[in-house]
Amino acid sequence: MKVISLLVFAFLFVKISESSRILFVFPSPSKSHLIVVKGLSTTLAERGHDVTVVSPFPLDKPMKNYRDINVEIPQDEMEKFNTYVINNPKPNMFKLMPALFSILFKMSDNMFESEEFKKVLDEEKFDLVIIGMFFNNYLLGIGDHFKCPTMILSVTGTMTMLNVLVGNPLAVTSVQHSFFESGNMGTFSSRVANFLLHGSDYGFIALCDYLFKDRYNQYFPSDRYISYEEAKKNISMILVNTHFSQTYIRPFVPAMVEVGGLQIKPTPDKLPEKLEKWLDEASQHGVIFFSLGSNAKTSFLPTYKIEILLKVFSQLKQRVIMKWESDELEGKPNNVLISKWLPQDDILAHPNVRMFISHCGLGSVVEARYHGVPVVSMPLGIDQIKNAENIVNEGWSVKVDFKNLNEKDLFDAIKEILNDPRYNSKAKTLSVLYRDRPTSAREIASYWVEYVIRHRGAPHIRYPGTDLNFWQYNSIDVILFLLIIAYVLFKIFIVVMKMLMSKIFKQKKKSKTN
Repeated sequence: MKVISLLVFAFLFVKISESSRILFVFPSPSKSHLIVVKGLSTTLAERGHDVTVVSPFPLDKPMKNYRDINVEIPQDEMEKFNTYVINNPKPNMFKLMPALFSILFKMSDNMFESEEFKKVLDEEKFDLVIIGMFFNNYLLGIGDHFKCPTMILSVTGTMTMLNVLVGNPLAVTSVQHSFFESGNMGTFSSRVANFLLHGSDYGFIALCDYLFKDRYNQYFPSDRYISYEEAKKNISMILVNTHFSQTYIRPFVPAMVEVGGLQIKPTPDKLPEKLEKWLDEASQHGVIFFSLGSNAKTSFLPTYKIEILLKVFSQLKQRVIMKWESDELEGKPNNVLISKWLPQDDILAHPNVRMFISHCGLGSVVEARYHGVPVVSMPLGIDQIKNAENIVNEGWSVKVDFKNLNEKDLFDAIKEILNDPRYNSKAKTLSVLYRDRPTSAREIASYWVEYVIRHRGAPHIRYPGTDLNFWQYNSIDVILFLLIIAYVLFKIFIVVMKMLMSKIFKQKKKSKTN
């Protein structure tokens, strides 16, 4: 009897601990985006799952249960794109978006033309596909190819294009649009502007769908795969890189879960010896960390802006760690350490870091918030402008106009944060709020990934609103119907009243005649 019990227990243990095969697909040119993705993919591999990641950025060191499939980036186009962004803090979106789409389309073509990825499509099976969502709805047919559930991981937070996929309410009267520049939603004019911005999203989505549908049909022919419209509805869950303490409070359906901070490691990695020594020896005045993100190259800045940065840094008592993509930097002050690549999260975790000068990408803002480091904001454009505005309004950042960068403004901003303890205090307070959660972002995300696998796509959490079109979802057809009914009833009322008045008038006239 004991032997049978042990065999049953062993069988159940094997079934419970059985690993799943998970495919991450993220042909994005942004390394910072992939850092967020890897926060989840590596955690799942550590939990025993068989993980395959399709991206341009493989792991630095091989890992058990983890396989990378490389996707080539069109380097020439990417460099032109980054140069344009870094030199145009408020870029022309009619130039920017076509250039970005061209890069993304070419990367997807490179992925499907890759012999290694073709082999995966032809020979392998997966229990779950996770798409790193970045203007690439045309990849949603991959889940149908493997006949398995599809999840989305959004590294950029929530936006209308994502909300409509799972029926997440837009709440236009109370939730600010990502491009809404004012923090005050109480005035009528603000609500009108917010409403129009949300409404314009539908036009942008329609344009994207027009472009994406053709590409989807190219990758997933209609005779073998579900339609583009069906693929958009075939999403089990969306994980978004936000936390309620960092953004405006908004409602969520069960199929959209916040997992902000995926890229943050539970314990920081040991820093390279040179970098660690530079930080450890700066206990008296501390260190300022300067980085414009993984995409923008500081070495591409105009010469006069580089000179401004170096001149300001040379006047500081603090040491400076600066991301610089070349081996040499002419005119570099002695208090500046340069490096082509820097472990941002690990640096911000060091207790001697006093300040972060950042472009305010979402990942950078999240890491600064988590570690309680005040920020000098130098947004380069797109979502970064809004991110910078948010943290300035929260009281732990000072913004510098990067387009019109000058020595005085930068120096004053740095000194204001260094000399006013309120910035550091506010950053520490927000850090406590951000960290206060039942478990880590990686554990939360891993739980929901395994939940979707366990329940074969978790169709029971699917919101019925995803089956409704724009007119139905917003009850526009119902409102029009009721208006028509009201109009008809009003017309009937008018006719009846005219008849009654006419009859009454005739009776009065008749009585007078008599």
